[in-house]
Amino acid sequence: MRPQTRLVLAATVGLAAAALGRPLLAVAAVLAGDSGRLRAAAVAVAAVALLLGSGRVAALDRHVLAPGHARAAIVVVTGAPTGSRGLAAVEGAGETVVLSAPGTPLDLGGRYRVAGRYEPLDPVVRDYYATQGVHLELRATEAVMIGRRGGIWGVTDALRRQALGGLEVGPDAPPARGLVAGIALGDTGAIPAATRDQLRASGLYHLVSLNE
Repeated sequence: MRPQTRLVLAATVGLAAAALGRPLLAVAAVLAGDSGRLRAAAVAVAAVALLLGSGRVAALDRHVLAPGHARAAIVVVTGAPTGSRGLAAVEGAGETVVLSAPGTPLDLGGRYRVAGRYEPLDPVVRDYYATQGVHLELRATEAVMIGRRGGIWGVTDALRRQALGGLEVGPDAPPARGLVAGIALGDTGAIPAATRDQLRASGLYHLVSLNE
């Protein structure tokens, strides 16, 4: 095994120790070396990976929002939404939630003023969303678009809207065009719910979604 490969293995051990919350497991990286010098390097690499990984885990676990009423919360949709559901960052909280706004088609990059409730995530999807630092669902009773995000992400959003326009994909687009948008842009908003369910059941949903 090449030295570079052994060091990559040591880094993996460090990251695994961080993910499992077992820092002492990083010591196992010493087994990746076949000489005193390489063992020392492996332990050092594992220690750095453990430190960085632990910081990332702590950031994912951090949350300041709690279940309860949301009054005039300002959120920005940060993940390509599926109809009225998508990931959204809550301004002032530094936290992302699953925004569910029945009857309101959400737009990527849109800023919304939302009234509703923060609710715990369904246990079926809780662990999945936890890997993205998402711990709550914001169930909206009212969601009003008040603008769009700016900066480089705003430019990216505009290019995406232009691409969707070029594909003639809109709220009333035929399913076939929705599939094209899903494959080309990872946008599932125009794919009917029944078709999305069929794709999930067949294990092919990853072909049309970059954000779920």
